[in-house]
Amino acid sequence: MVEVKEQLELGVAYHGNVYLDHARSDFKEIQEHGCNSILLAMSEYDFEQWRGRYFKMARIAKEEFDFSVYVNFWAWGRIFGGEAPSVFLSNNAEFRQVFSKTKNPFPAACFNTKAFQKYIIKAVRKVATVAAVDGFFWDEPHYAYSEENLLPTNLTPYYVCYCKTCQDLFFEQYQYAMPSTKIADVILFKEQRLLGFLQNLCQMVKSVDSHKKNIICVMPSHVPTGMSNWDLACFESMDVLATDPYWMLFQKDLQWVQEESKKLVTTAKKHKKGSQLWVLAFRIPKGREVEIPKAVEIFHQSGADSIFAWLYRGGLQTFVKSDDPALVWETVGAAFKRLRESKII
Repeated sequence: MVEVKEQLELGVAYHGNVYLDHARSDFKEIQEHGCNSILLAMSEYDFEQWRGRYFKMARIAKEEFDFSVYVNFWAWGRIFGGEAPSVFLSNNAEFRQVFSKTKNPFPAACFNTKAFQKYIIKAVRKVATVAAVDGFFWDEPHYAYSEENLLPTNLTPYYVCYCKTCQDLFFEQYQYAMPSTKIADVILFKEQRLLGFLQNLCQMVKSVDSHKKNIICVMPSHVPTGMSNWDLACFESMDVLATDPYWMLFQKDLQWVQEESKKLVTTAKKHKKGSQLWVLAFRIPKGREVEIPKAVEIFHQSGADSIFAWLYRGGLQTFVKSDDPALVWETVGAAFKRLRESKII
């Protein structure tokens, strides 16, 4: 008897639309490009104004197209990946992260504050009740970037967050004042607080529906503002470890993509978690579209359980659009369809 292989998950990130008729048309196009999954990127404003539409889009994707459907809390608090502005920050400027060198606030919420925790947990609880949603995508959880801490270097001894809440929590844990420069205790404290925040989000999802997946997308291993220890991200209530080795954005090559992919899959397997890799499909310079299928093949050869592309239609009509969005999208579709055909027995 021939053993049927588990279907490879292939998907794309989707945002910027709340019209259901357009969603149906787009989902059909996405399906025709080899995808069997979709990530609905939902900003704070989307949730405040359009969440009913997002929930209906999730049902359409699930019931009419048989997609696996995931929701991304896109750029919430500006501590998750994405370009969208934060409603919370507009209404709660006092809860911003603070740079230890200048003591100036940064445009990102401090996730250690009770106000932000309450804000996002309430939203997570509501989305977790939607039956059509298969899981949550926690995208690049990170501390705010500073002018001295921009990607991909980390040469400054200063850091974020140095707000009063963080200082109080640090003192409570270590019994001395939080220093303004990075030392071992500060690094450990920051990592533990980010980890605890993610654990609370994932546990909330599981408390509502234990079948829903939690996907944590860690930033590439050289990026200092996220969770650099990927093993820590593989805690009990999360299900899938992901990363996005966007080689062109980091001025890297495909050899680096291979190294990051291997590390991700190896780490996920060690902790008995699923693995997901993201291919760059935005800000692609003209002439470099040919690298997309090479990256997809690297992901496949690494043994990834799930491969997604950011962004639908190559970022068309967004400020992160590729030079030739149509060609990027066509290239992603061709690469995905080749993979699906290779899984047919």
